[in-house]
Amino acid sequence: MSNKTKIIFPVILSVLIVLTAFAIRFYYSPLRDINLSQPSERNALFFTKLDNGLSITVKEMHQLPLVTMQFWVNTGSRNENDSNRGVAHIFEHIFFKGSKFQKTGEFLNVIESVGGDFNAMTSFDWTAFFIVVPSDKFHIVFPYFVDLLLNPAFNQSEISKELQVILEEQRTDFNVPLRYASTEFGKVLVEKHPYRNPVIGYKSTIANMTRDQIINFYNTWYVPNNINVVVVGDINTENVLKMISEAFKDFKPKPLPKLNLPKQPMHTVQKYNVTERRISNDYAVIGYILPDAQSQDIPVLKVLSKILVEGKSSRLEKILKREQNLVIDVVGGVYPFKDFGVFELILTASPDKKALALVETLSQINKLKTDLISDQELETGKMLLIAERARKLENIKEVGFEIGKMWIAGTLDDYYNYVPKIKKVTKEDIRRVVKKYFLAPTIFEVKPK
Repeated sequence: MSNKTKIIFPVILSVLIVLTAFAIRFYYSPLRDINLSQPSERNALFFTKLDNGLSITVKEMHQLPLVTMQFWVNTGSRNENDSNRGVAHIFEHIFFKGSKFQKTGEFLNVIESVGGDFNAMTSFDWTAFFIVVPSDKFHIVFPYFVDLLLNPAFNQSEISKELQVILEEQRTDFNVPLRYASTEFGKVLVEKHPYRNPVIGYKSTIANMTRDQIINFYNTWYVPNNINVVVVGDINTENVLKMISEAFKDFKPKPLPKLNLPKQPMHTVQKYNVTERRISNDYAVIGYILPDAQSQDIPVLKVLSKILVEGKSSRLEKILKREQNLVIDVVGGVYPFKDFGVFELILTASPDKKALALVETLSQINKLKTDLISDQELETGKMLLIAERARKLENIKEVGFEIGKMWIAGTLDDYYNYVPKIKKVTKEDIRRVVKKYFLAPTIFEVKPK
């Protein structure tokens, strides 16, 4: 079930999108300021919300003279409908293509002149745009970046060009077996909810997307009360707040449409779908429906994922690949989203070993329902997650990503509780969540013709 960049289910598409411009005055309200901190944290996470609903999150990190500014929009492919599938991704492609006040390429020239970087991403639940620049040049790039968000050009010639680029991306995804398997698996695992659709959209909707559809999507969802401006790095919180408050003072809020999305229950009956392609290896995707990102079981499921499938120390890597030589590769993970989560793993095997690999994989999952894992497995799984988090928090861009994703999920209050929650996971917790959520597998196989 491809989201893009990672190949696996929640892969986040490298994408960009823009915000909408409306006009109303608002005033910075210090009474709403919140400091999310713990005693050992030198620089607290600062969160506030302006009178127009715009969220702002700032974290000072002065280790390097760099700063990242990120726009996190609480909108992704989940907010699309059957007639505009892929519009969030399309908007990403045109975000940096100029504004009402910038020519195409002008922003690129500004970024390059200060030695900065920029990019964007789109997922099922969100879209994010970001820059990383030297802190002493932040004031130069800031107005250009904000302008792209507030005043997109929607240039028809640029839209036409990017639609062709996206169609080529889609053809590439179709021709990469792992991506194809993951994308098609999503349509089997998820019945009606929009998570079943690829973030990139479909050929028919992309080819027929109109400028008016893109503008309407932007005008509907790119409003201040649906956005978080995240700034991390070598900056002064008070100065940044003043800059953002002034820049967005005429950004008008707007009521957001209510989404009535279908529920997706856990599967209690096994599903097995097979398709054939002109390929040499066999690809089998196995998955289960999990709780949403706010569930207290997510930390447990993350530890489970490390133990079962992620990395060289995982059970499936050790047993399927190194000991029994049943697979060429095994990848997977836990992917929590706003409405529900997914566990997905993909086996790549030669056709003559695929059946045995599937049987052994399901056997290993079932063992976790009855047998407790070892103390060593538990500690290794925890330490891998804690070390991974520590590495991310050394990088200002990754810190911004962490803040943005947690804000989207509604778990930002837990920013400093991630590691304590991981540490509390027990062997009994692992067995409990496997028994609770891993009821009946959904399997999608792509085999050679």
